[in-house]
Amino acid sequence: MRRKEWLVILCAAAMSLLVTSSAQSAPGPRTLRFLEVSWPDSKSTFVDYNQNSRRDVGDTLISGSDLYSWAGGKRGSHLGLIRVICTMAAPNAGQCHGTFSLRGGTLETAGYVHFGTTTRVPVIGGTGIYRGATGTFTSTTIGGPDSLKSAATIRLLP
Repeated sequence: MRRKEWLVILCAAAMSLLVTSSAQSAPGPRTLRFLEVSWPDSKSTFVDYNQNSRRDVGDTLISGSDLYSWAGGKRGSHLGLIRVICTMAAPNAGQCHGTFSLRGGTLETAGYVHFGTTTRVPVIGGTGIYRGATGTFTSTTIGGPDSLKSAATIRLLP
């Protein structure tokens, strides 16, 4: 009988340690804030498949942005960059895929985007410290409609 009691106590203690260590190592929700500065047209590529000089279904836009730490709309330290490729599905919308290259790893985003003042797409994965990440990426233009600056936020789920 004593042996069975000790076995139950040891199993309970082991389960307690396992649950405690899992809870401590599980990352909580994280919010990353950036100043996103889009690359000018000279560093971007627009592939005009039907060569009519306007955005149409099937055309491709390849571009990127530099990411800086948020300092109230001013450039803080350089944190990384985003590379984006979008296949146009309408004149102001497309299926986009973006890769964020940051210290410690990458984050992947993909989704249907309506081009406008605010863009939202899901975070669908990552590498390094972001391995398995999910959440949302939101980018809102600041400084007027022709500005290359945006307030960017990534919300990662636990």
